[in-house]
Formats: sequence, C-alpha cells, structure tokens
Amino acid sequence: MLPRSPKQTSALVLALAHKWEPERTIVIYTAYIDASGHHDGSPVMILGGYVARLGQWANFDKKFERLLHKNNLTHHHTKKLIHGEDEYKNWSEPRKNVYINKLQKLIDKNSTCGFSISMTHSDYRQFYRNGDKPKGVQLDGKYGLCFRLFLAQLPNMFQRSLRDPQLFIVLEDGDPGIDDADRVFKSFEKDAPPELSNFVKFRGKAKKRDYYGLQIADWVAASSYHAEQGMPNLTSYPADATLQEASALVPYESPVFRWQITPDVMRDLKQRLVDHAEHRRQHWKAKRRDS
Repeated sequence: MLPRSPKQTSALVLALAHKWEPERTIVIYTAYIDASGHHDGSPVMILGGYVARLGQWANFDKKFERLLHKNNLTHHHTKKLIHGEDEYKNWSEPRKNVYINKLQKLIDKNSTCGFSISMTHSDYRQFYRNGDKPKGVQLDGKYGLCFRLFLAQLPNMFQRSLRDPQLFIVLEDGDPGIDDADRVFKSFEKDAPPELSNFVKFRGKAKKRDYYGLQIADWVAASSYHAEQGMPNLTSYPADATLQEASALVPYESPVFRWQITPDVMRDLKQRLVDHAEHRRQHWKAKRRDS
C-alpha cells in the first residue's frame, strides 16, 4: 500500500532506501508520472515526470516542504501557478520566477533524471487508430501508448547505466485513460525480457496532493506541454546514451529526456502488438494440434 502523505513517503524511504542481499546491494528508484494535454482541443499529449533514488526523494521532500511553507502553499500545482489562481492569486511575475528558480534547483540537486513523452492527437488518430484494426489485437489508448513507450525507454536506459537498480512507478490518479496503463503494465510483466520485467517491481496510483514527487511530475509535464507548442531549447542525446553520458552533455546534474511518439514509432508499436497476437495464435494452434 502506498503511504498517504509526503511525510510518510520519507519514512518509507528510510526503511527501503537500500535492499541488501549477500554480495549485492539493490538501489531503489521511484518514478513519479503525470499527464498533461489530454483535454479536448489540445494539440499534444504529454506524459512526464522525474526519477530519483529513495534517499534523494527524502531530501527533496524535506526541502520542498520548507519552500511551500515559506510561500504559504499547501501543495504545488503548475497550471494554477501559471494562471495565478487560488493560492497563487496576486503573485507578481518576479515572485513566480524566484519560486520557479528555487524549485528547479531543488529538483536538479535531488533527482536522477527527468523525462517527457510527447504525442500529437492528430498523429494518434491518423497513424495508430485509423486504418487496419487487426482481429484479436487491443490497441492502446493515448495514455496507454505513452506509458508503453515509457516502459520501453526508461528501464532499458537504467539497465545500461546502473548496477542492480529496481524501479517503483507511481502514476497520478484520475488522469483520463489511466486505467489502460493497468493492461499495458500486465503485458509488460508477462512479455518483457526477465531482466526488464524483474527490474520494474511495483506500480501504483496516488493523488497529486499526497506526493511531492507527483507535484514535480506535474511541473515537468505542464512545462513540456507548453514547450512542445513552441520552440523548445533541447539537448540531443545519442539514442543509446547512458545516464552518465547524458549528464555530461548538460550544465546541470539531472538530464531531462524527451521521447517522441512519432508516426514511425506508432506504426512500430502497433505492428509489435499484431506480431505478438499472431505468435500467440500460432502457439495455441500448435498446442491444440499436438494434444
């Protein structure tokens, strides 16, 4: 069961930061993920978040709580900050900028990396949903498709970069289409290579107000949503870059990876579902024939 508050999250950190086994220390990482741009009329959808060791999250929780209290905030909400609503009402632009700079410094010093997965709604309709709909294949919803790419990208990068990591995933509950992630994750557990499926140990859902990690996942998702509609200033990382190689290319400690679901990626992911379904059919056909 997930802890119900940031303070309880920190208590969990102290108990689970390292899981020791003979001649092996497993380092636990947690990824907090939020969605942006899933509303009607949005041109692009984003799944974004940050990943850190549990010890890093404990330090972040403590310092971020101080920042919130100093600014008389009960929790962080990026959209309300941008529009000056609710607790951010009457904030001047200079005050917003000071707060944002302090928040970004806390994130950079207390996270391993960030990520942003982007997909346009028009591409999804044209290149994924439209056209052939193979029998026996359940296509992903928008959230599920973004989550599938996350499970393809981050675990592979962590396996290349780190020794004995384990990844816990927490999703922001209530996002449209989030239930599709349950099915995607079950297929990942069943079909991914053991070295990857064993690496991702847990996935849960929680409310944004209860987790500081989800509140900064909201920060990167909302920021990426606006950046994708403009001219984002991006650093290009090699396709198979490790965390260490990516960190060496930027002037800050926590690189943010941008993974796009292009039409080619959509076609590839769809074809993999079709191929997997066909493989299952042939398997059961052979099994019935031999029985």
